[in-house]
Order: sequence, then structure tokens, then C-alpha cells
Amino acid sequence: MVQSSPAMRDELDLAQRALDHLLLHESVDGIRFGPIPQILFTADASKTPRIEGQVYINLGTRWTVFASRPVEFPTVENDLPEVSQGEEFMRICDLRQVRVQKVELGSNAPHLILTMEDGRVVFINGHDDITSLGKQANLSCESD
Repeated sequence: MVQSSPAMRDELDLAQRALDHLLLHESVDGIRFGPIPQILFTADASKTPRIEGQVYINLGTRWTVFASRPVEFPTVENDLPEVSQGEEFMRICDLRQVRVQKVELGSNAPHLILTMEDGRVVFINGHDDITSLGKQANLSCESD
């Protein structure tokens, strides 16, 4: 694991808590089409503080769904298979109504890893030569 400063560990801890609040126990609700496709999540009305608006993840980098947790995750975008946009949409549709059981950030790169209640694992690449997860797979919540 990469050595990090106390400030970086604090930032990672804050990011982890925010991701947990937004995604943990939420279910995939669908897709939003556009220049960058988005996975939409259903917000649990019982959460405190309540989440207002639509929670979603921009899929601006390669990502995949593993049938189960792999021994090792890919390290860079080129390690992931290149698939058609239609195949990506089918993967999202296949996850509809499945809840997020665990949310993780990659240990050596800013990958986003979602373990679903049925054992599948959504892996969103967060490392490439140009940008980082913060710019490519934005997690957002927009108010109505």
C-alpha cells in the first residue's frame, strides 16, 4: 500500500464516509444517457441527513462488472476490456434494483469499487495517464 500523509488519509476518510452515505444500501435505479452515461441510484428516504435529488455516477472512464470479487483488480484503464456502449448499457440494466453492499476506494489508485448484494462487483477505473477518478467518474447528487 502507498504511504500517505495524515492530510491525505483525512481526505480519503472523508471521501469514504461521503461515498458510504450516498451509495451504501442504495439500489441501481437506471441509466441517464448523454455524452457521458450515468448510473442512477435510488435514494433511501430514511437516511439521515436525507439526500435530496438524484444520486449518480458519471461513467467517463472504462469500467466493468465482475461476477464475483477478483483476486486482483485492474491497475490501469487498458487492463479493462473495451466493450460497446450497448454492452455497457446492458450491464447497467442488469444491475437494476440490486443494492450496494460495500463501497471502497482502490488502495493504490482512486478506483471506485462497489460490491453489490448479489456478489457482483462494479469496478470503475480511476487511474489513467491524463485524469483521475475525480474528473472521470464523478459521483454527484443533483437537486430538483
